[in-house]
Amino acid sequence: MGKQMVTDVNPYSNEQYSERLYRSAVRIARVRLLPLKPSLLEDQNSLEAVQKNQDTPIAVSVQAVSKTFATSRKTINALLPIDLEIATGEFVCFLGPSGCGKSTLLSIIAGLEEASDGTVWGNGQEVKGPSTDSILLFQEAALFPWLDVRHNVEFGLQQLGIPKQQRKEIAQKLLELVHLNGFERSYIHQLSGGMRQRAAIARALAMDPQILLMDEPFGALDALTRDRLHTELEDIWSKTGKTILFVTHNVREAVALGDRVIVFAPRPGRIVAEFKIDLPRPRHLEDHALIDTAAEILHVLKAGILESEQDEKTASSPNVSEVKNLYINNRWVPTVLCQASFYILLLLVWEGLVLWGVWPSYLFAGPLDVGQSFLDGFHSGVFFQAVLTSVGRLAAGYGISLLLGIMLGLLTGLNRFAKETLGSLVLGLQALPSVCWVPLALLWFGLSENTMLFVIVMGALFSIIVGVEAGVKNILPVYLKAAGNMGARGLNLALRVVLPAAFPSIVTGLKQGWAFAWRSLMAAEIIYVTTSLGGLLETSSNANNIAQLFAVMVMIIMVGVLIETLVFGPLERVVRTHWGFGQ
Repeated sequence: MGKQMVTDVNPYSNEQYSERLYRSAVRIARVRLLPLKPSLLEDQNSLEAVQKNQDTPIAVSVQAVSKTFATSRKTINALLPIDLEIATGEFVCFLGPSGCGKSTLLSIIAGLEEASDGTVWGNGQEVKGPSTDSILLFQEAALFPWLDVRHNVEFGLQQLGIPKQQRKEIAQKLLELVHLNGFERSYIHQLSGGMRQRAAIARALAMDPQILLMDEPFGALDALTRDRLHTELEDIWSKTGKTILFVTHNVREAVALGDRVIVFAPRPGRIVAEFKIDLPRPRHLEDHALIDTAAEILHVLKAGILESEQDEKTASSPNVSEVKNLYINNRWVPTVLCQASFYILLLLVWEGLVLWGVWPSYLFAGPLDVGQSFLDGFHSGVFFQAVLTSVGRLAAGYGISLLLGIMLGLLTGLNRFAKETLGSLVLGLQALPSVCWVPLALLWFGLSENTMLFVIVMGALFSIIVGVEAGVKNILPVYLKAAGNMGARGLNLALRVVLPAAFPSIVTGLKQGWAFAWRSLMAAEIIYVTTSLGGLLETSSNANNIAQLFAVMVMIIMVGVLIETLVFGPLERVVRTHWGFGQ
């Protein structure tokens, strides 16, 4: 078995591409070294021109595709003109170091990125944007943490309008194919790295794409897991007959998987060699023939054609822990005991201060007197009515704040103009103490329910906007690309991906917003004296009833604790169990 070797290092000038072939032929066999400027097709707009004289249908045709990036100082040639054909059902590996354009080309083929020049055809159609005919898998897996494994696999099917039962059946078959049956209800943070990639492959296969594009999907995994997934991917490929384009910088991985290995060189990105791998399958990394073939390809890389020897892509996502606990530890019993002990101690200290006589009894009521006043207030129905009035006002005003805050937060998070204008105003208004809205509300609306409503809305609104905006800005771009690749657009994308991805930050904004609104409401109710918690504070003070005053304050604290526990506690548990935060 012979090979040919490339020895050229810098075949391009900055302005022109040369047709000269810088190569030294060592042996002639399965490797074809390409002209470093591929000849252009006579008819770049005709797929038939690509397919003539081909025995196998063409799944992907890349015609003179190039990519440039303009900076303030210069134009960078990320990818020089590329001509490439991939046959239907072929497994082709793009091999090269970081910065050589292989991932850029893959994104262009997927329709997620526009070429600066040239045309890409996929299954007979010109690629002009993302399509479910070709699905791209990322190194980060891009699984949605707010969905469990089965619903991740079903996501694309839901975008296509597939009925629920049919989605479930398809997902189950694919999870069995990738050996994840039994993990259907697990969330992403509960999976190991290898399991996540299996789930990502199942989600991609659910769309039944003709072309599977894989951008270093196993790059962050340990060697043993990666080897096992090589075998599983080869098995899936043989069963499904998909056309697979696989990006890697691992020479043995490329030889183990590919029918062909396309070698890229960096700065500028270009194809410099093509190896046809005719080793029998299944292949194992320990096979001597595979090792010899990999060594010859590696020799090409070391010959000077590939100048960059980075081990990982600069933009790769950080490693994640291989395995996390599948269930949250049951810690509620010690938590309750700890809290009960704390409050008992607090009551004892309180009673001790009363007995010690630090303050006179008309200024500082003891826990027994406060408890009696508390019981009297509920027995008469006054406390119960006050709680209902205040909580009802809070619910109405906070509901309006929530609706407006989410809409404005999405606007400032997704629109640059809104961010630079409205967003800066919101940050300034958030710094304004919420009680400052009370005098203005009294001037505008007088002593009325509208005053209460206005104060609550203004107290909560800006924190909610900031929380939503922060969540939207921090969404991993890979989520949006993955969802777009599966057909999610517009409002559907916002509701099913943007809001769920931003949910942890939104919860933080909601918690801060409700606390501001609650404090503002109490201040307004003290002025607008009615049968409400704030109103009872004022009447108790006017009557010099220190025990009732303390009892109302305790009631305000208790309502706050209950809202935190019953409303925001479940939301935070959702964040922990779905996203894996705080575990």
